[in-house]
Amino acid sequence: MKFYNQDENQKVEDVGESGGGFQFKPVHGIGLGIVAMALIGAWIYDNNSLQLLGLFSGGTSGIVSTDMDQVDSKLTAFYIARDSNLYGLEYPWAQKQWSQVTGTGGRPAVAKGSGIATYLNTINGTPEVFYLAATSQGEHVEQLWGSTWSSNDLTSATRAPAAATGSRLVGHIDSCANTDNLFYVGSDQHIRLLTWTPTRGWTSADLTRASRTGGALGTALIGHLTGASEEVFYFDARKHVHELWRWSGCPNGPRFDGWHNSDLNVANGNGAPNAMAASPLAGFYDAKANADAIFYIDTSGELRELFFSPSSWSNIDVTKVSGGPRPAAGSSLVAHVNTIAASEEVYFTDADSNVREVWAWSTSARAWNAPSYTINGQAGGAPAAAPGSPLATDMNTLANSDEVYYIGVDKEAHLLSWNQTWSSTDITAASGAPSPVP
Repeated sequence: MKFYNQDENQKVEDVGESGGGFQFKPVHGIGLGIVAMALIGAWIYDNNSLQLLGLFSGGTSGIVSTDMDQVDSKLTAFYIARDSNLYGLEYPWAQKQWSQVTGTGGRPAVAKGSGIATYLNTINGTPEVFYLAATSQGEHVEQLWGSTWSSNDLTSATRAPAAATGSRLVGHIDSCANTDNLFYVGSDQHIRLLTWTPTRGWTSADLTRASRTGGALGTALIGHLTGASEEVFYFDARKHVHELWRWSGCPNGPRFDGWHNSDLNVANGNGAPNAMAASPLAGFYDAKANADAIFYIDTSGELRELFFSPSSWSNIDVTKVSGGPRPAAGSSLVAHVNTIAASEEVYFTDADSNVREVWAWSTSARAWNAPSYTINGQAGGAPAAAPGSPLATDMNTLANSDEVYYIGVDKEAHLLSWNQTWSSTDITAASGAPSPVP
């Protein structure tokens, strides 16, 4: 539930822009139940037990997302190789269990630094991948859908503005609103929304204009669903975290009444410090704790949490509370809810490029802890991360394990897996697949 002081929240009408007539074709009987873990935060979906568990928000893109197919019992890790194309590796990472997704079959290559979003359209049973492709008119949002990854240029289809170079992408299915939603930062630094419905196809909206607020600073963007609302988060020109949100119109819940915007650094008088320049964003909604959690690196270099529960925002210096190390300059952040342990977890790299974790029980969400060891060191001496390495997470229901992915200094994609103890796997070498972008 969202409650704000009136002067900190702007209630606005939804402003949509007519789409270009593109109709998303349904595909039935494909047997896919994808749980999408794209680049920057951790999301828990509602009726379909879908969890978006890992998002990367800064640097180049190596490992970018993982999909846990609950129906076909398949886990796929997507990453960008040095030829700027997207590849997929399939668990258990056996030789030749990989495929090239873009750069073949008329599907364009991925633009440098592009965000990636992958998930299942549960409205029509169609798997989807979204990324940015370079065109003569700027970077366009490309959609791949269906069992054969048919491609569509959604920017052209909806006559929407091009994306900002390197924009992060956030996507989800809102089952209450019966919509497919893809968010990005436009070339004008406005937050843009592409929405698909079975009756209207794809349309576009300018949420910055709709909410009468300023544009985004940089391209960091995360988002998630709660039990009753859609939410996206970004930085403004003052390096404050802003939230754009709407009610989904769920049964027995509040009706949709437009998009709302709030400056979370000052919401409810919580006085959170500004973000460090080029800070990443990460976050999730913890259903057990009934709380939103948003993470960034503040101007003192500390890991900072903006915490919403039960009806107001507050902030926590996670580095100070946990006693752990600070994230390194240029570190990625990734966060999710560990559904095995019922805990909240944030991962980053430290000054020595080792993978670090802070965690808290969902039942004590403000009491953060930091292990004294590095995760890659604990996992049998796996290599340190490459400078600017992305991070991604998932909950592998096949192995009943908590997993973290990164690019090592050896320029290979590595998996750190926890099931009572930490272990590691070089998944590109194990699969015989092309090396990722370092």
